Amino acid sequence: MIAGISNENVVIDFAVGDSVVVIGGVWKDTVGMIQSINENKQCVTINVDLFGRETPVEISFTEIKKIKELNLTPKI
Repeated sequence: MIAGISNENVVIDFAVGDSVVVIGGVWKDTVGMIQSINENKQCVTINVDLFGRETPVEISFTEIKKIKELNLTPKI
């Protein structure tokens, strides 16, 4: 810890290609697919639709939530 700055790592359960929803910040409620993960900066890059174009945006690990995959297997 330097000058009162905490350097805690957040444990993630994400992978490139996972769909996530942004749960905080400017992009709240935006859905995107993870394009890259930067563990040093503790953020992911997702593409969002901005003015009709796909634009890469960096989002903190703490501001995203993985979208659970739907289980489409019929119950017997």
